[in-house]
Amino acid sequence: MWPLLGQIIAGAEPPPNADEVLGPVRRLLGYADEGIGLTQIGYISPTMVRELCTEFDWASSPSPARSETDVMQLIALHKLLRTMRAVRRSGRRLVLTRRGRQLHGDTEALWRAVAESVLDTDGFEQAATETLLGLLLVSSPRPTGNHARTDTIDITSDARRILAEAGWGGEGTDCGPDTQQLQSILINATWLLETLGFINHDRPNDGGPQRLTKAGRAFALTATHLSATAPQTSL
Repeated sequence: MWPLLGQIIAGAEPPPNADEVLGPVRRLLGYADEGIGLTQIGYISPTMVRELCTEFDWASSPSPARSETDVMQLIALHKLLRTMRAVRRSGRRLVLTRRGRQLHGDTEALWRAVAESVLDTDGFEQAATETLLGLLLVSSPRPTGNHARTDTIDITSDARRILAEAGWGGEGTDCGPDTQQLQSILINATWLLETLGFINHDRPNDGGPQRLTKAGRAFALTATHLSATAPQTSL
């Protein structure tokens, strides 16, 4: 994070297209205002899942989707809204909380809430997600300038090395964090970033390196700034 220190201290304003990139979040909040039907075990109803897939052109496996678990975008968004405390379960429906209703009509507040919630997790998950954002920030070209880094990086191996150096790991000869656990956290965080259009691929056809979009760079700086300036907690 050291090369990013000045930018993290300054943070970033919501980008001009904040309304657009937050569209899926706002749409789910709008549906929750009317009440979203849930299955018996608490997943979004299949009918709503298929409506959202059609509206946002989300791929699913299988297709058409039979459950929320078939659509990675919905898995990420549903988790986000619960972390934000913007929705709650009422019987067999997902409904807005008072906080959710306030966020629905305020783009700047919603942008900040989403950024805060991405890093509102337990210790290791937060450290891993912060590391992901930092790696994407230092590897993605800046909007302007001739000296931006465009290195190709291996996110998982680099994150594992950085986290091990920071003291996250287990006992034994290999003191780094569990690779499978780390990959799961990074995949879930990446799903959300992709859903909101914050990352893309240099070579989409062959899964080229992930890069932050302009909105994604603003989001990553907002999230790390809010995390860095939040009140300290005791572990």
